[in-house]
Amino acid sequence: MRARLWFYPDERKALMGKLQMLPERPLLRRGQAHTIAIRHQSRQHLQMDNDHLHIRRAGHGDVPELMALYQHLSPGDERPTDDEAISILDRFDRLEGSAIFVGEMNARLVGSCTLVVIPNLTRGGRPYALIENVVTHSEFRNRGIGKHLLGTASQAAWQAGCYKVMLLTGRKEQEVLDFYVSAGFEQSKTGFQKRLEACPVKLSDLLNI
Repeated sequence: MRARLWFYPDERKALMGKLQMLPERPLLRRGQAHTIAIRHQSRQHLQMDNDHLHIRRAGHGDVPELMALYQHLSPGDERPTDDEAISILDRFDRLEGSAIFVGEMNARLVGSCTLVVIPNLTRGGRPYALIENVVTHSEFRNRGIGKHLLGTASQAAWQAGCYKVMLLTGRKEQEVLDFYVSAGFEQSKTGFQKRLEACPVKLSDLLNI
């Protein structure tokens, strides 16, 4: 039996308004991509006017380059082995609606973000989504790549039935906060976190759970 989602009238109106503002895109599955023409206005980027950004779900073959891209997010960050990373990607495939999206330009990964769709027993059973690991290669920033990735992830969340999409940033710079606002997010909640700095459990053990 297919579950039916119920909305309060004001919630339905707000959600439909958001969906009408979104471009119609099919939900991306591994190996599928949509293409966005990247237009650069500044002189230093004029030579890139014919480049196109392809956004798709990450696959096994992306692992080495994706791990290198993450160094532009957290330089010196500990990385899993390629085999461990492939196992993690396979786990994402088993999480309905979740994905690691990558942006590709001229056969090179230039950006990525992770979408996790979380089942939920409130809001009429509608899930919610968390976006993490938003990164653009340092040589390709300020070109709209991150905003397109966030738009794709948000679209996938709406198509998965999510009633909200959340993200956190530890950055305090105003330009970073302005970037997320320009991507359609609002700074409306206070975030808290706990970190396990010295994990006594090996990653290989976690992957066997």
